[in-house]
Amino acid sequence: FQDNSGSFRPGRRAAVPSATVRIGALRCFHEVVRGLGGNADALLARAGIDPGLIDQAHATICYRAFVALLELAAGALDCADFGMRLGAHQGGAKVLGPLEVAMKNSRTLGEAYAYCAEHIQAYSPATQISMEPGNADCRPLMRFDIVIGRLPQQRQAVEHALLLTHHAALSLSDGRAHPREVWFAHEPLAPPASYRAHFGVPVRFGQPFNALFFKPEDLAHEITGRDPQ
Repeated sequence: FQDNSGSFRPGRRAAVPSATVRIGALRCFHEVVRGLGGNADALLARAGIDPGLIDQAHATICYRAFVALLELAAGALDCADFGMRLGAHQGGAKVLGPLEVAMKNSRTLGEAYAYCAEHIQAYSPATQISMEPGNADCRPLMRFDIVIGRLPQQRQAVEHALLLTHHAALSLSDGRAHPREVWFAHEPLAPPASYRAHFGVPVRFGQPFNALFFKPEDLAHEITGRDPQ
């Protein structure tokens, strides 16, 4: 894919028929659902996810079931921004398990994201992150794709993923670096004010791909409290 500036954007990996995701993707799910007056275990069961897995740190679940759960919860709880609400409670990179440790010990935010992009399959083979350093015509960006085939209803999962990444930048930089613009390929699910409240930066819809845009100095920001050992 090429944008109007002529810069190259890497394509998606070949679609995979099925994949899993770490149970950390549902961190704080019960708290968020409870706060909206819902029954988390009932929603999990309806999505085909064993509620008992939530407390098993190394468990994995079907990624399709995870995506279906977010869509189901948004509808059942009448909460159009459910994916973002869940992401806001999860602590950014904390859902990534071992990847979080490596990211926290990277030298810069850009290196942390590059490591995550290279090893994201440890979190879920259904997802892909592509980092582009930018040039005179294009800002640095992080592109997010779901590469599992035949998954039309994935908007809640995409919004969840991009807000997690937004919070990861804030956490890793102690609040001093963050995305400057957000792109979604889909049209908005929630009112504009909801996106402004969650991201605090311009959010654009109907774009060629899902992405977070940064300033070069954001990605060059040193990780706060890293342990180079």
